[in-house]
Amino acid sequence: MSDVKTCPLCGAKLARSRKIDAQAKVRRNYMLAAWAASFIGCDITAYAEEVMAVDMAMAEKRPVFKKLVSDIAGRVGEGEIQAAMQNMLARAKDELLAHI
Repeated sequence: MSDVKTCPLCGAKLARSRKIDAQAKVRRNYMLAAWAASFIGCDITAYAEEVMAVDMAMAEKRPVFKKLVSDIAGRVGEGEIQAAMQNMLARAKDELLAHI
């Protein structure tokens, strides 16, 4: 058995970490939607709702990445999208941890 399963404190830390990861992912997706909307020229809130819906509904890997590639193809390369996703996730986690 792993220590995480047997240690109540470790389990609480793991649960907290997973909660922060989930919240950071949602925050990152909103930041990505705002960023991508600037290339598309659409409403940020409406596009963010689309991005969130794709992330929740799609069972495939990396649905947000695939949506962004599809929506802003020709304007931004895949490498730039991947970098933006990584940077915005790190920023989202930093923002969340700063408020704890």
